[in-house]
Amino acid sequence: MAWLKGFVDFLNTNNGTITAIATVILAVITFWYATLTRKILKITDKPEILIFLFPSEANPYKINLCIQNIGTGLASDIKFSDDLSIIPTLPFDNTPLNKMSIFKDGIDYLGPGKKIEIGLFITHAMGELLNKSLEITVYYKDSTNGKHKDSFILNFCKWENFRQDEIPIISVANSLKSIA
Repeated sequence: MAWLKGFVDFLNTNNGTITAIATVILAVITFWYATLTRKILKITDKPEILIFLFPSEANPYKINLCIQNIGTGLASDIKFSDDLSIIPTLPFDNTPLNKMSIFKDGIDYLGPGKKIEIGLFITHAMGELLNKSLEITVYYKDSTNGKHKDSFILNFCKWENFRQDEIPIISVANSLKSIA
C-alpha cells in the first residue's frame, strides 16, 4: 500500500504537468482524427457525371439523352460545352437542344444517383441524325470545389430502327394488375 500512497502523492504534486501532457496528447489525437476524417470524406465524396443515350420507359421508339451522377458525392455547377446545335429541334417540345436552359445555363446540383432525362428523338424519324455523332464535354465541381471534366461521344446511328418489344413501364403495370 505504500506504493499506492506514493503514486497518489506524485499525482497530487504534479497534477498541472500531467494535465498539460494529457491536453497535448488529446490535441494531437484530435488533429489526427480530423485529418483522417477529411481524407475519408475526400475519398468517398466523388461525383461522376455520365451522359448517355437510353430508351424511354414509356415510348418504345423514343430515345432519351440522360445526364446522371453515378458517383458517391454531390456534383455542382455543372456546365456543358461543344456544338449542341447539330441536334435539330426536339420533336417533343420544339426547342433546340442548345437553347434548353440545362445546356445554356447548366445545372446547379445533381445528387448521387440522380438522373435527368431529355426526350431527344424518335428512332423511326431520325433523319439527318443517323450520320452524326455528338461530343458533349461536361465540367463540374465536387463538394471540396475540386474541378472535373469529362467528354462523351454519342453515336446516333446505333439507335437506327430501335424498338423495344415490350414497354417496361406497361409491363410492370400489367404485372401489378395480374397480382391484384
